[in-house]
Amino acid sequence: GMKHVFITKLKLLDLGLFLECQKVDEILSEFMTGNDSVRDTTLDGLVKERLDQFYAQCLEENKVTGEVKKSRMIENLTNEVISAMEKYKSYSKKCYCCQVALKKVTMFKNKLMMNIKKGEVLTGSSDADKMVQTVIMPDELRNHLRKIWKNERELILAFLPVLANCEMEYPTDALFLKVISVPPIKIRPVCLMDDKLVQHSLNGTFKTILENSFVLTAIIKAIQNGMNTLLPQTQSMLKAMKGKSLLENMNTAYNELQDSVNALLDNTQGYYNKKIAAPGLKQ
Repeated sequence: GMKHVFITKLKLLDLGLFLECQKVDEILSEFMTGNDSVRDTTLDGLVKERLDQFYAQCLEENKVTGEVKKSRMIENLTNEVISAMEKYKSYSKKCYCCQVALKKVTMFKNKLMMNIKKGEVLTGSSDADKMVQTVIMPDELRNHLRKIWKNERELILAFLPVLANCEMEYPTDALFLKVISVPPIKIRPVCLMDDKLVQHSLNGTFKTILENSFVLTAIIKAIQNGMNTLLPQTQSMLKAMKGKSLLENMNTAYNELQDSVNALLDNTQGYYNKKIAAPGLKQ
């Protein structure tokens, strides 16, 4: 039922109805008190029905029309609700829909990690039942979000209302970059400093992305076709890497490439120095 509570609160705040938003918890408490004996599967639907009635009542009473101007208080309350959503943890250890055991997902250095059995990653492993952590790759995460969009469209739109105007089949795909847009040179001009031409800091970010992409591509080719198929300079570069194997170096190269792309969006991410990195899209 908490999902519907969060959705209702965000929808009310989006309309500027902060007093009504604060009444949602009271309504839920009163409703739960009178329905203690109802089973969880039925209760979820009843909670949604009751909160939908309250939301419709608020719309009718306040007659909200047109765009609502947001105040700082509304923004703060919205952030509080979103923060509560992020911290909320279900006590159930199984999926509500399919009853399959839920896998624990954690965040580490801006990467989503998932606890899985080793046998799911390495077939034939002697300790297949041992729990290990693995990074959820972007394509896997994108597929997860597509499924969530199908089942929880209302929740995602409450959380990210900007996706309501997205015309893609799966609006959540807008959260992923397939192609990096490069602004024209006039947007990132060189400047003169101490009678020397200094390139724009954004050029350095793009250069790092290209270099990391080249390294990752070279490692993949070496794994697929062998080191001897690469140019001598490329072989020397790969041999100079600190990893004990090509697979280990590939993991390092991938993380560095991801960090460099992250810096393009937010220069506070990854290992980049704020003073030398170009302002990201977030900045």
